[in-house]
Amino acid sequence: LLLISQSKGGFTLKLNEGLVYDSKHTKNDVFDHTSDVYTTHDGTGKAQNGIQISTGYSLRDNLMIGLSFMSAKIQASNDVEYVQGKFTETNMFAEYGLFNKYGIGIFTKAGFGGVFYEANRYLESDGGSVSSINMLNEDKSDGIASKVLYGMGMSYKIYDAINLSLEITRNVVYDDGFDGWTEDEWRENKATDRYVYASIGLSYTFSKNKVAEVDFPKNELINTSEPLIAP
Repeated sequence: LLLISQSKGGFTLKLNEGLVYDSKHTKNDVFDHTSDVYTTHDGTGKAQNGIQISTGYSLRDNLMIGLSFMSAKIQASNDVEYVQGKFTETNMFAEYGLFNKYGIGIFTKAGFGGVFYEANRYLESDGGSVSSINMLNEDKSDGIASKVLYGMGMSYKIYDAINLSLEITRNVVYDDGFDGWTEDEWRENKATDRYVYASIGLSYTFSKNKVAEVDFPKNELINTSEPLIAP
């Protein structure tokens, strides 16, 4: 009375590809003549590509915890200069399903992690290189920082364990030099940088197995009055 079938839990492997936008975050600007750099400053939307791979385990039908890794580029500017950078990040995250019906799901996402970044600064006027060493003698051309993320997404089941998703997350990096532009030497408390990751994802879930009941044919009684082997 045994049969192997799918259970509610399981491991999920997901690949996301999308665009990275340095967010406009000018409220902590010290000087009016220069501002924090951001991707859409010049109106052209110089968003850069980011690829993310993640794996997770479903604790419940609507709750998954996991790890993710992403490699991406980022670009931003203000009236004076522009920044070209790249970074890698690793996160621990949780996804919570808010709705799932007819193969369509809506979920929220939150997590924390770390990021290693590199950033190069150039003048808008002639493309000349700008020093990344600030007044505190800190070299902000690269660094390591902690971060948090939060966002939401929508998924669609296209075949059994295969899902397609659209996701957007906002990421807060606890280092104002993440995008190369920083005024921390003029502040009492250090500021943060922020970026948005908008992506499309494809996932596959490897489900666990469980035991289920199934009917097998009953054994027929053997007629002992007849010989087992014909003469």
